[in-house]
Amino acid sequence: MSTWTSWRPSWSHADRVSGFKDYCYGLMLPLPRKSIEPIAASVNPAHVQARHQALHHLIANARCRIGRDD
Repeated sequence: MSTWTSWRPSWSHADRVSGFKDYCYGLMLPLPRKSIEPIAASVNPAHVQARHQALHHLIANARCRIGRDD
């Protein structure tokens, strides 16, 4: 099973899918810093604070088990 399909069932809200897409898009941008704040400012300049909070929530509460044996 691919990693993509193993993650998908844990995304119970559309916000998580769009947040993940925004985060991945931001990682591919030519930004000097790949932290959440510059990514939020790049993907949604009109709502930086709200996007920052949403991305931080997405990353902080991620239930990723890739590379774990537990």
